[in-house]
Amino acid sequence: MYSFFTLYICSSKCTRYGYQDKDNAWVYDSGFYAVLLFIVLYILILFVTGVGLTAMRVDINTAFSASAATISTVGLGFGEVGSASNFAAIPCLGKVLLTLNMLLGRLEIFGLLLIFFMKSWR
Repeated sequence: MYSFFTLYICSSKCTRYGYQDKDNAWVYDSGFYAVLLFIVLYILILFVTGVGLTAMRVDINTAFSASAATISTVGLGFGEVGSASNFAAIPCLGKVLLTLNMLLGRLEIFGLLLIFFMKSWR
């Protein structure tokens, strides 16, 4: 049983996503990379905002839950931004950072990134 599990894990890591064309070259689906890019950017923005709030002396529980609450536009977090309180405990610069995070979450990350890349305008 253990060798089958190891074989299955190895085989899942070794598989490729895409299809082979007539010359047996692998063609990868661009949709897969778009979804992967979105997930990586989402986690990166969540992490950077959380670390930025932590640098402003906000406790780590409140910082990362506020970051997750604003980028996902949920509104509630844990700690000082929980359901029994509001964002008044966050410093002013932190509120600006969370406002930008809300814009990224509400207006979509890709839509705002396209504004800054001039090649996509053509």
